[in-house]
Amino acid sequence: MAKSSSATPAKKEKNNPYRPNVWGMIRDIMVHAINKGQLPVTGLILLLGLVVFKMPAEDVSKLMYATIRQFKTLYYLGWTLDGVIIVTWVIVQRKLTRGYRRELDRINNENQELQKKLLDS
Repeated sequence: MAKSSSATPAKKEKNNPYRPNVWGMIRDIMVHAINKGQLPVTGLILLLGLVVFKMPAEDVSKLMYATIRQFKTLYYLGWTLDGVIIVTWVIVQRKLTRGYRRELDRINNENQELQKKLLDS
Protein backbone atom coordinates (compact mmCIF):
# COMPACT_ATOMS: atom_id res chain seq x y z
CA MET A 1 0.00 0.00 0.00
CA ALA A 2 1.47 3.34 -1.07
CA LYS A 3 1.56 6.21 1.34
CA SER A 4 -0.03 9.46 0.27
CA SER A 5 2.19 12.48 0.10
CA SER A 6 -0.05 14.45 2.47
CA ALA A 7 0.34 11.85 5.23
CA THR A 8 4.12 12.01 5.30
CA PRO A 9 5.83 14.96 6.92
CA ALA A 10 7.31 17.52 4.57
CA LYS A 11 10.97 16.90 3.89
CA LYS A 12 13.37 19.71 3.18
CA GLU A 13 14.55 19.32 -0.39
CA LYS A 14 18.25 19.82 -0.98
CA ASN A 15 17.82 20.85 -4.61
CA ASN A 16 14.93 23.29 -4.29
CA PRO A 17 14.93 25.38 -7.51
CA TYR A 18 13.13 28.33 -5.88
CA ARG A 19 15.40 31.17 -4.84
CA PRO A 20 13.65 34.27 -3.46
CA ASN A 21 14.75 37.52 -5.04
CA VAL A 22 13.65 41.12 -5.47
CA TRP A 23 12.45 40.66 -9.06
CA GLY A 24 10.30 37.70 -8.09
CA MET A 25 8.78 39.79 -5.29
CA ILE A 26 8.04 42.66 -7.66
CA ARG A 27 6.54 40.21 -10.19
CA ASP A 28 4.30 38.71 -7.50
CA ILE A 29 3.15 42.15 -6.36
CA MET A 30 2.35 43.18 -9.93
CA VAL A 31 0.44 39.95 -10.65
CA HIS A 32 -1.54 40.40 -7.45
CA ALA A 33 -2.26 44.03 -8.38
CA ILE A 34 -3.49 42.94 -11.82
CA ASN A 35 -5.77 40.32 -10.26
CA LYS A 36 -7.21 42.87 -7.82
CA GLY A 37 -7.57 45.65 -10.40
CA GLN A 38 -5.05 47.88 -8.65
CA LEU A 39 -2.34 47.96 -11.31
CA PRO A 40 -2.57 51.73 -12.04
CA VAL A 41 -2.23 52.59 -8.35
CA THR A 42 0.66 50.17 -7.91
CA GLY A 43 2.37 51.53 -11.02
CA LEU A 44 2.00 55.09 -9.75
CA ILE A 45 3.46 54.17 -6.36
CA LEU A 46 6.41 52.42 -8.01
CA LEU A 47 6.99 55.40 -10.31
CA LEU A 48 6.94 57.86 -7.40
CA GLY A 49 9.30 55.61 -5.46
CA LEU A 50 11.70 55.53 -8.40
CA VAL A 51 11.59 59.33 -8.76
CA VAL A 52 12.29 59.83 -5.05
CA PHE A 53 15.08 57.22 -5.18
CA LYS A 54 16.79 59.07 -8.06
CA MET A 55 16.52 62.53 -6.41
CA PRO A 56 19.51 64.07 -4.60
CA ALA A 57 19.40 63.60 -0.82
CA GLU A 58 18.88 67.30 -0.02
CA ASP A 59 15.90 67.46 -2.40
CA VAL A 60 14.34 64.37 -0.79
CA SER A 61 14.67 66.05 2.59
CA LYS A 62 12.94 69.20 1.26
CA LEU A 63 10.19 67.09 -0.33
CA MET A 64 9.54 65.19 2.90
CA TYR A 65 9.45 68.42 4.93
CA ALA A 66 6.99 70.02 2.50
CA THR A 67 4.80 66.90 2.53
CA ILE A 68 4.68 66.79 6.33
CA ARG A 69 3.94 70.54 6.46
CA GLN A 70 0.99 70.02 4.08
CA PHE A 71 -0.38 67.26 6.29
CA LYS A 72 -0.29 69.65 9.25
CA THR A 73 -2.04 72.51 7.46
CA LEU A 74 -4.62 70.48 5.52
CA TYR A 75 -5.93 68.29 8.35
CA TYR A 76 -9.39 69.85 7.96
CA LEU A 77 -9.52 68.48 4.43
CA GLY A 78 -8.84 64.99 5.76
CA TRP A 79 -11.65 65.20 8.32
CA THR A 80 -14.03 66.56 5.69
CA LEU A 81 -13.20 63.78 3.24
CA ASP A 82 -13.57 61.23 6.01
CA GLY A 83 -17.04 62.56 6.85
CA VAL A 84 -18.09 62.55 3.19
CA ILE A 85 -16.86 58.97 2.76
CA ILE A 86 -18.75 57.78 5.85
CA VAL A 87 -22.00 59.50 4.83
CA THR A 88 -21.69 58.13 1.28
CA TRP A 89 -21.05 54.63 2.63
CA VAL A 90 -24.16 54.83 4.83
CA ILE A 91 -26.32 55.96 1.89
CA VAL A 92 -25.00 53.25 -0.43
CA GLN A 93 -25.39 50.60 2.28
CA ARG A 94 -29.02 51.57 2.85
CA LYS A 95 -29.77 51.38 -0.88
CA LEU A 96 -28.10 47.99 -1.14
CA THR A 97 -30.00 46.68 1.88
CA ARG A 98 -33.31 47.94 0.46
CA GLY A 99 -32.63 46.26 -2.87
CA TYR A 100 -31.60 43.04 -1.15
CA ARG A 101 -34.81 42.98 0.92
CA ARG A 102 -36.92 43.64 -2.18
CA GLU A 103 -35.26 40.76 -3.99
CA LEU A 104 -35.77 38.44 -1.01
CA ASP A 105 -39.46 39.39 -0.88
CA ARG A 106 -39.82 38.79 -4.62
CA ILE A 107 -38.18 35.38 -4.40
CA ASN A 108 -40.31 34.48 -1.36
CA ASN A 109 -43.54 35.48 -3.14
CA GLU A 110 -42.56 33.55 -6.25
CA ASN A 111 -41.72 30.52 -4.13
CA GLN A 112 -45.10 30.67 -2.38
CA GLU A 113 -46.95 30.95 -5.69
CA LEU A 114 -45.10 27.95 -7.10
CA GLN A 115 -45.85 25.93 -3.97
CA LYS A 116 -49.55 26.82 -4.24
CA LYS A 117 -49.59 25.72 -7.88
CA LEU A 118 -47.87 22.49 -6.97
CA LEU A 119 -50.31 21.74 -4.16
CA ASP A 120 -53.37 22.68 -6.26
CA SER A 121 -52.44 20.37 -9.13
